[in-house]
Order: sequence, then structure tokens, then C-alpha cells
Amino acid sequence: MERCPPEILLYIFELACDDDGSTGRALSLASTSVNHLSREYKLQSVAVAGIHKFLPFYNMLVSLPERFRRVRHLFISSMSQCAPSVDGSRKVSLTTDISYDETCSAYAQVMQLLSPTIKSCQVVAHFPRKATLLPYSCPILEELTLQGPFPALLYDCERPYLPKLRSLTLSSFTDHPSNIFEYISTQAPRLETLSLYPARPSRSMHGDLYVSLNIKPRCSRSSPPLECSDRTLLPPSVMKVFIQPGPQIDSDARKAHCLQNEQDLMKQNILFMQKHDRRKRVIYVRPQKALVNEEALTQWLNRKQVITEP
Repeated sequence: MERCPPEILLYIFELACDDDGSTGRALSLASTSVNHLSREYKLQSVAVAGIHKFLPFYNMLVSLPERFRRVRHLFISSMSQCAPSVDGSRKVSLTTDISYDETCSAYAQVMQLLSPTIKSCQVVAHFPRKATLLPYSCPILEELTLQGPFPALLYDCERPYLPKLRSLTLSSFTDHPSNIFEYISTQAPRLETLSLYPARPSRSMHGDLYVSLNIKPRCSRSSPPLECSDRTLLPPSVMKVFIQPGPQIDSDARKAHCLQNEQDLMKQNILFMQKHDRRKRVIYVRPQKALVNEEALTQWLNRKQVITEP
């Protein structure tokens, strides 16, 4: 390795540091020269899992020079992630002695510090966030996944700007703000792909989306489009909208029959949009196994191998 040109080593470090931060930690324990050369890439891709890790992670970032805290790919979760135990089962621990305000504050501090550098981000939260999308503008962010509930109340007076966001995935939410698509339109004007995976069938999402895509029935016998205005339309750059009518319904679950009826109705409405959207943007996604928040890190680490299929 001593004979290898520094430029080649830097390129190797850049390619290698593409996991949850384990490679970066390993490089820190290598030789002094490797530790020194890899400083710019060790935090290139990192995962922070567990509320109790938010503030220590922020303090670590603040202690570093700006050029050495350029996180490009970030996974941040309020929940500790599952890890296989000796008996093969999966266990997860939750930290419950931190208040909601402390959690949101620590999360916001991390996002504010990293907002200039992140290109992809996945946020997993079991608590309602204080911002509809992100709390701060991210000038080079291209991919964003938000897993968990939307804010119960809107705290963000100014809407952060995500000028380069191309892909947005919203999942594991039971309700959504009525103006969610207006928020997306103003914050992500170049969005190309929108994916929606609610935690249960929604009675209003298809109507809001119908308006935002400005879909018009092809014949007079079809249901007429709802009234819409320019401010509610999604950006014209949107080419694909993947939407699932909730996850698979467990037949043994409480009120399974009612949930199945709601899902069937939502499916019909999605297929109606798909049929009448002249631009062929709407793509129906079959219900699948419900997303497990505690296993989101595994999915994130495999993100390059995952291909979304209808």
C-alpha cells in the first residue's frame, strides 16, 4: 500500500465508504497514513440508529473541520435497528427517557449541519416530525425517503428548498396533510419520481393526488375531475407516481374485513387515475408485507440492489 499513489488510495476510500459507517471506523483503526488519507471519506455514508445517538453524533460532527464532515448519504432513525441474536431472532431496544422536544431538537441540529452536503437521505421516525419534509434546505439532495407519521401540527413557517430533489418516497404514515402535494410542488420543483406507501388504506389521498396531477376523465361518463388551481399541481417534471393502497391485510387482524374493503376501494380509485392519466404517470403497486421500521437499515444498505416494481 505504501507504493500505491495517493490518488488511487483516495479513489479506493471513496468507493469503499458506502455503508453504515463501519468501513470508516475500520479505516480509523488502520495505520496512521491510512487514517490521515481517508479522513475526507470516512463519513461519506453513515447510519445513525437510535434517539440516544443523535446528540453524540452531532457533537462529533461539530468537533471536525468542515471538509471532514461531508456526509453524502445519511440514514437516521429514532429507533434502534434489529440485529440477529444468537438464537436467530431479532431484537430491538428503544430509548424512552428522551423527550419529544429533545429528540426533534437533536434531529434538527444534525440536519442543519449536514444539509449542505447530503445527496441521499432516509429518515425513520416513530414520532411525528416537526417539518413536512425536512427542517432545512438541502441544495444538492437528490433522493429522500421519509418513513413515519407527518407532523401533527405544522411548525415550519418557511418551507425549505430542495432544488435538486429527484426522488421522494413517503411511507408508514396513517394520515397526511391536505396540502402535502402543494408542499412537494413548492419545495421540490424538479421532482421526477414520487412513491407513496401509506401504513393503511387512505380515504382521501387518491382525491388529493387526482387534483394535483390534473387528471381529466376521457369521457363524460367518468367521474368529473375536482376543481384545482395552479398552486396545487405537482411539478411538470414528475414522470412516475408509485402508489400502494396500504400493505397486505392480515386476515386475522381486528377489523380485517373493513380494512380490506377500504383497500379495495382505494385500489379502484388508483386504477381509475392510472386509466385516465394521459401522461401515464400513475403506477399501482400491489400490497405487500408491511414495512418494519426496525429493519429499515437493512433495506437502506441494500438500496443499490433494490428495484421498484409495480
